[in-house]
Amino acid sequence: SRQHTAWLHQIECWRERLLESEAALTELLSAHPAADAQHLRALIRNAHREKQLNKPPRSYREIFQALREIIPEQ
Repeated sequence: SRQHTAWLHQIECWRERLLESEAALTELLSAHPAADAQHLRALIRNAHREKQLNKPPRSYREIFQALREIIPEQ
């Protein structure tokens, strides 16, 4: 459905923002205080490291899965 697709795009945008900016994590945590900040920071750090070392994007995908749990589908 359109709504589901829009929700997935929203999650993708959040993932990209988190990888680009520290401020995005602060914004996400203020909007969703139940999110596990330490886990997200570790995933972001690992995703950057994986990209630098040309490794498979495991943490990149895990960020998406974590965001699916944090951000409710409308």
